[in-house]
This record gives sequence, structure tokens and C-alpha cells, in this order.
Amino acid sequence: MSTRAKLTSVAAAVPLVAVTGCAEVSAVAENSESARPRSSLAGHETVFSEGLDALPSETLTDWVSYADAVVVVRVSTETSGKLTSDEEQAGEGLELRYVDLDILATLWTGPRGLTPDSQITVSPNAWVVSAGEKDRLLVFAEASRMEVGREYLVPLVHDDAFDPAWQALAITSVLPFDGGVVGQGEVLLDETGATVLPEELSNAAQSLWRAGREDVIRLLESPPPDATAKELSSLAPTDRFREVQKAAGPEE
Repeated sequence: MSTRAKLTSVAAAVPLVAVTGCAEVSAVAENSESARPRSSLAGHETVFSEGLDALPSETLTDWVSYADAVVVVRVSTETSGKLTSDEEQAGEGLELRYVDLDILATLWTGPRGLTPDSQITVSPNAWVVSAGEKDRLLVFAEASRMEVGREYLVPLVHDDAFDPAWQALAITSVLPFDGGVVGQGEVLLDETGATVLPEELSNAAQSLWRAGREDVIRLLESPPPDATAKELSSLAPTDRFREVQKAAGPEE
């Protein structure tokens, strides 16, 4: 797999990724939660990138129009992928970071009635390898790093256009959910390494911020899906969105 293909895999089919800056991951240090495994991300320099999502996720209407399930997960383990032979020879490249997600609860299910198995694996970011050592973490600005031991609220889609087929709706749609409260847990960072304020996040994230499980369920029952997307709900999410765009016509 080429470096560009790896970047695409990390972003769940994101067609464009650009490095925008770097900063220390100060927010991933050990804390008083002694029962939580120490994250391998602590103390590592981070390279922040931006990507273009394959599916819309700005509003809760987007969530209920394209997601197949909204789940609560806990990151149980993490592993690293392998460099390609060319990357190994050069001593530099990307090692995809894979995390196993234990599904703790399903709070909402889309019209296709699909739900994930008890555990799924996704790749939210990657290690940058230089001189044969992985010294920096490539992450997306304002996106969860998905730390081992943390819990998250995740809108999931199942689409064979992705590998693996189960993926988050968008890079920034994964929200911290420690203690069963949206926004509690991992600190989200912008491209400078500064803490992202709730009002700087998507409309969907702002609507859910500080919500508990029952609040999330109630909030997801409120917005109607996009009318065209609802008519095409039997299609896979990427195909559905493509048809919705066609029906809307060219942007002026």
C-alpha cells in the first residue's frame, strides 16, 4: 500500500490530506485515572493534517441520513501496520495505527437495520516513521485520536467502499464519551495543538455536547433525515450521498 493510499485509509476514503502543522500531545499525558491503560500517544510529537470527508456529518440530520448506527465504544487495544517494502528500504513512511473498538451500546440504528459485531477495528491515524523509528503521530485536526481505555460516541457506516467496511461517518464525528457524557474524556486539539472549544466543533457535536446516553437517544429521534436520502435508504451510504448530490443538481 502506498503512502497516499495509507493516508486515504486513515481518513476512511478521504481523497485529499495535507499536513498543516505539528505540536506536542500534552493532553495525552498520564492522569489520575489509574485504572485506564496509559496511552502510547503520550509525549509524542504530533503532525496535524486536514482531510475531505467522503460523507457529510455537520448536523444531526446528516447523522440520521447516512449513518447505519450510533454506538458507544471503548478502545481496547491498538496495533501498528507495516511499512511497504519501498518504505522499509527508505527507512521512512507511514505505519497505520489500528484500534480495536468494543461496542458497549447501540443508541440508534438506521433504516437498513445494520449493527456492528461486538468488536470492530478501525484506523483513525498513523505513525510517521523516520530513520526507521516511528517518532510522530499523524492525526486530523479537531478529531479524536482514539486512545486506549477511552470511550467514544461514534456514528458508524457500513459501506464496502471502505476497508474495513465499518467506519466512522467522518473524521471529526467521533466524540469523547468517558463516563457516559459527550465531551468528557479525551481533549480535542486543533492544528496548532490548542484545545478545541465546543463552539468551534460541528453543529452535530454542539447539539450533543454534555449529553448523556438517554439525551443522545432523544436528540437522534428529533431530526428528520434528508428527504432524498430517506427515499434511497436501501443504498450504501456513499452511493446514497452520490445520488442525493445528483438530485440536488450542480451548485451555483
